Amino acid sequence: GVSASASLRATLAGDRAALHRADAAPAAVRKASEKIAAFRAFRDSLVFDCEHQGLLIRSKREAAEKAVAALDGDVGGINLDLTRATLEEARLAKDVDAMRERTGDMRRLCRQRGDEQAETIRRLAGSGGLLHGKVVADDKVAKHVESVLDSVNNQIQAVLAENRTFSFACAKLLRGLSGRVQVARKEHVKLGWQVSQMQRQMNITQALQIAARGVLTAMYAVEQDTGSRCKAALKEAEESERAELERRGKLLRAAGLSRSDVADCVMSSFIADGGCSVACGPGTRRLKREILTRPSEAGVPCRNTTLVIKCGSAACPADCEMGPWSDWSVCSAPCSGGQQLRSRNVTKQRIGDGRPCLARFDVRTCNRAECPEGGAAAANKTAWDKSVLDPLLNGYSRVTV
Repeated sequence: GVSASASLRATLAGDRAALHRADAAPAAVRKASEKIAAFRAFRDSLVFDCEHQGLLIRSKREAAEKAVAALDGDVGGINLDLTRATLEEARLAKDVDAMRERTGDMRRLCRQRGDEQAETIRRLAGSGGLLHGKVVADDKVAKHVESVLDSVNNQIQAVLAENRTFSFACAKLLRGLSGRVQVARKEHVKLGWQVSQMQRQMNITQALQIAARGVLTAMYAVEQDTGSRCKAALKEAEESERAELERRGKLLRAAGLSRSDVADCVMSSFIADGGCSVACGPGTRRLKREILTRPSEAGVPCRNTTLVIKCGSAACPADCEMGPWSDWSVCSAPCSGGQQLRSRNVTKQRIGDGRPCLARFDVRTCNRAECPEGGAAAANKTAWDKSVLDPLLNGYSRVTV
């Protein structure tokens, strides 16, 4: 019993001595503990700041990735449409050339046939002209001559009728071919204009694609640099705290104290004390934590029971804004329907779920009146008829047209 009582008194004396040594810790130890508390508070703030910056940069980087993916899709779609339109344009050009060649062949065939009919009329008119006007005393011979002249006249009339039918058929066929050539040329011009507009749109989209990829590359670099800076800053804060802890340990040992003689503050983890102050855009959020162990006089004090950090990584939605329309361009065709173009620029891109941008280009039909068809062909046909037939028929009065 005596030994137990002595042991208890010794333990209590040791505790009182330890408390006395802790309270008598030099001011340098308390200052070291203050620095350790400051380093820990800085580290806590740095962790949340780096997390917030990482969220912001990640959000911007993901938006840039979506923009690049969308532009890649646009370029692919435009390129596919442009390839199809270019092939169709080439096909139409071949069709136009083929129809022009066919029209030329038909025109030469019609002229050749007309020349052959004119030569037949010339020959018949020549043979009839030899007999016309001759005085024949013999009535029998005169009747025979008259019969021959009637036969020649009938043949000439038949050739003229055939010539009129053939000329009408040729003119109708040539008008049809000319109309088809005109329609094909119109489609070719229209498609060529569309190809040029597609190429222009491709150039604009490719320029936007290059710019978006540049932004994405920059965002990758910023994200990597920010992460590296945060890691370096956190490492420096931890090393500074560790160095100050070692320095405080030396001060404690110099004062005849041990690490167990000093009680540092122990706190719980931060928890949210409410949500972000804003629904979108930059805001703040309050965090709080509890003190689990209160410090001794020379221990690391309790700091930052509450902490206000940044929040709100998504920008507020904003609608796309477009500039005014330009004037209409010159019509692409003088008649039979051309096209006009006008454009406008994007003055402000949409943000988030804002209203997307509307069309940048607008097309309308112009000069709808049909181009004159057949006028020149009819005039040429009449001139050909007169230049070929009139000299042949002038010397043979019995022929009527």
